[in-house]
Amino acid sequence: MRRRSLVLAAVLTASAVACLTVWPQARQQTPAPSPERAQDQRAPEGSPFSTLPGFSVVRVTPADKTESYIVITFDSQGRPVVSQSVSGSGSHPRTLIDADGDGIFESEKVISDQINTCHGLFFDGRTLYANCFGPRDPAVDGPVPAPPPGGRGGGAAAQTGIPGFYKLTDADGDDVYERIERLNRYVANGMGDHGPHAIRRAPDGSLTLMIGNNTFVPDDRIDEATTPNVRNLKERQFLPAWRDPRFGNSTREGIHGPFFRYQPDNGRVSLQYTGLRNAYDFAFNTAGEAFTFDSDMEWDVNSPWYREVKTVHMIPGGDGGYRNGTGKFQDSDFDVLSALRYLRRGSPVGVETYQAYAYPARYFDALFEADWSRGRLLYTALTPDGSTYTGRDDLAEFVHGEPMPITDLEVGPDGNIYFTTGGTNGTGGLFKIVWNGDRPAQPDMTGILAVVRQPQPLASWSWAAIEAVKTRMGAAAFGSALDALARDTSAAPADRMRAILELQRHGPAPSTALLRALAADSRAEVRAAVVYVAGVQTSPEVRAIAAAALRDSSPLVQRRAAESLVRQGLTPSQPSFAPVADLYALLGNTDRFVRYAGRLALEHTPRSEWAPRVLAETNVIAQTEGFVALANTRTSDADLAPVFDRLVALMRRTTLSPTEKIRVLRAFEVAATETSAGVDAETRKQVYDALIGQFPTRAAVSGETLLGCNSHHPDTNPATCEVLILSHHMARVLAYTGQPGAIAPILAIMPQGDDDQPGQIGYMYALRAIDSGWSDAQKTQMIDWFARASKWRGGSTFAGHLNNIFDATIDALTEPEQQRAYAAAPLFAPLTIEETTAAVTGRGGGRGVQPGAPAANARPVPLDSQERYDNLVFPRGSGPGSLAGRGGAPNATAGAQTFQQTCAQCHRFGTTGNAVGPDLSAVGKTMLRRDILRHIFFPDEQVADQYQTTVLRLKDGSEVRGLVTAETPATLAVATSARPATPSTIQKTNIDSRTTVRESIMPQDLPDRIGDQNIANVVAFIMDGPR
Repeated sequence: MRRRSLVLAAVLTASAVACLTVWPQARQQTPAPSPERAQDQRAPEGSPFSTLPGFSVVRVTPADKTESYIVITFDSQGRPVVSQSVSGSGSHPRTLIDADGDGIFESEKVISDQINTCHGLFFDGRTLYANCFGPRDPAVDGPVPAPPPGGRGGGAAAQTGIPGFYKLTDADGDDVYERIERLNRYVANGMGDHGPHAIRRAPDGSLTLMIGNNTFVPDDRIDEATTPNVRNLKERQFLPAWRDPRFGNSTREGIHGPFFRYQPDNGRVSLQYTGLRNAYDFAFNTAGEAFTFDSDMEWDVNSPWYREVKTVHMIPGGDGGYRNGTGKFQDSDFDVLSALRYLRRGSPVGVETYQAYAYPARYFDALFEADWSRGRLLYTALTPDGSTYTGRDDLAEFVHGEPMPITDLEVGPDGNIYFTTGGTNGTGGLFKIVWNGDRPAQPDMTGILAVVRQPQPLASWSWAAIEAVKTRMGAAAFGSALDALARDTSAAPADRMRAILELQRHGPAPSTALLRALAADSRAEVRAAVVYVAGVQTSPEVRAIAAAALRDSSPLVQRRAAESLVRQGLTPSQPSFAPVADLYALLGNTDRFVRYAGRLALEHTPRSEWAPRVLAETNVIAQTEGFVALANTRTSDADLAPVFDRLVALMRRTTLSPTEKIRVLRAFEVAATETSAGVDAETRKQVYDALIGQFPTRAAVSGETLLGCNSHHPDTNPATCEVLILSHHMARVLAYTGQPGAIAPILAIMPQGDDDQPGQIGYMYALRAIDSGWSDAQKTQMIDWFARASKWRGGSTFAGHLNNIFDATIDALTEPEQQRAYAAAPLFAPLTIEETTAAVTGRGGGRGVQPGAPAANARPVPLDSQERYDNLVFPRGSGPGSLAGRGGAPNATAGAQTFQQTCAQCHRFGTTGNAVGPDLSAVGKTMLRRDILRHIFFPDEQVADQYQTTVLRLKDGSEVRGLVTAETPATLAVATSARPATPSTIQKTNIDSRTTVRESIMPQDLPDRIGDQNIANVVAFIMDGPR
């Protein structure tokens, strides 16, 4: 089967040599098949879902009830409540009802007709908090906004009202929430994909919310006093950045996709994490740490600023680095926080941590992340790593479907994960994942253990269960039992930690005496819980407990101590109530998250108390953290002069490690953005002189790619990646100096040909800042590069951004030279009047131009092959397992015609075709549909030895490339792309050299010429088998 799979890629069809270049990052290593990955398992007969061994997926809504659900939660009584998109019987949230107890929710009840198209629902007893459309007050709310396009959140037809955060009350207990209050109005034009999202209870009992990057809370509703990172909510672009030519720009610059805490005492919000694109949901683990699954900007694919979808550990005041357009930050930028892991392409939706007992114990506290467009429910254990965590790097899925338009998930009272499917007006339903093996051992739930081991403690139904225990025991006995358990050193640390948290959540709040006693406990997880709840209290005694924890041996405790001190009220306008020396010491910590939290805390103290320490520092890590803090708190350019002096001195130190050099360069970039008019010319020249002799060579970065290094792919070499990333920082800083001498080394390091396209673009993105001093040879190299790059592909804005780089860079050319550049790269030439008109009006199949967008090219360019492949594997707009999608189901009859016209030149299928390649008659039974599609889109990804391309260099200087189909002592028969069915005969005496390359003769531009729908049809024909 493996041999047949490889052969398919070699000679599936024939055509001319590819004229456009496949994105090379598609050729990523795939982990070996494993029973721990659902995507490696075959789906049971009749089921669209593959699962891990021992699990199965059960539909719990009737098969003929195919509403498109976008949210699932459980109310305080443990009943499922869903929100629908417009494809269902209505978009109001509703409770699902299983009247006969057969496990199928056959009926439903609308809980409120005052809200619709909800993306976030959370119950607190008979109170419902909701992110939805709510009632419109024309006198206050103004005119009706334009509807958003459809997507995971559904179309616009039923979206009416005001997008807001609402509080509804069921006063009479009839399960209908008749009273409604708008707590906050969002600045948004709808409840679409990038609008308001999930609501959950936080470990301290407060309400936390997530919103996408196309909406925001009005500035007057943001409580700056309680927002930890309020100073740094800015774009902070070192080199001029471009917004996206079409789509993807955040509505509010500086505050991207925020996660925030609602404060009922003043109705305002505290921003807890920003720099996200469009995270839909989030969850907390048992330790009380927050995690989300953030989306990429898929239109950035193949650009140097592209960032894969990622798991994010959200700490208070964190910044994930998302910015508009070309301005996104990467993990190497230490002033933002790194991702926990990267997960390639996708559309993140629901997130959950599993804290129940229906599944085997190895899944307890695991993180589950749903991906709508890629039909996967990912999972990973969260392994502590200092003050943060690591996760699996093998893209392991718990459930897989092709497609499986999963939208949300939550653990139900029975301990099973429930998930919804739908979106894009497609069909869906509610499903649960069931363990079919032996029942796992259940924990002791007697006495107070029933509280600290209550499953999913932050869920509405679980909260109600704990409150019921408190009522039965009485508040005093409840508190005493938890206090005693927390102090019991013989008890399980997890139970003691939960006891502290349950006191904070359900009361009475932990006493100062308890916190003081446990602050010195031998278990770090207990001390971490103490310091976390200390942040909610502000007495001098509790502040002292948090301050003392800055010197703890545990990175998690140290990080939480810094965070708690900020929450307790550290402010630069008052003397610090925590020892500044202890806060400052965190800047040199070996833990990145500790350093980040320590720097934020330091910025909340008077600058005069710590600035001299920074300027006297000799440790590079502590220095650079301190320089960023000085830049963030500067009051004038004069404050930055000593920072630049010390940064230039560090740049001259050739003995620094690549990591240290990256930090120095990033600190310079940050400080430069805080100047009123940029760094002065004299300092720029000093920077150039310090760096130009240290620029890496191409050999030093060979074998790695920018995307692989930025996303920490497991097959990368960390040492080489450090040098590669250093070269990009250094290229930007050297280009910023404006010195023409920087051009030659940057051009010299650029990979040849089509290798590492994002990396090449990154270097040219830097070079566009040098607008004079290019030599004639360098100008020719520039023009040749744009000619090559104009054939590359990426996401929908890829060509537009390349066009912007082109326009900026050719400012260094004379008018005749610019005309030569237009001729070499006609894609980037100025649009004709007709093309401009078509672009502005959206005609002609172009990408279109938004009002106010950069003057970017609008000529139509196909998407990259990876995106098109994924869209065929996971067609959107249909239900689980359905291939209908937006363009309709594949047509095997039409596929037979395409096969006859194209594929039959090489392949036999039943009685049709030629036998140049293998017979494909049985492929549909031996290969998965996704594997056939992958071989079509990426023919060079896997090529068996006997099907490698032979390269013949003839004595007349010509070259023949093809598949050797026969060989005699005197001749070779070679099937070429142009004539696969009639091999050319080559006399061996005419051959100067003969080599093989691991490439297929199948052309890479096949999808462009026959179209994605025809590919889907051909695969349907092959999967059906010959008649």
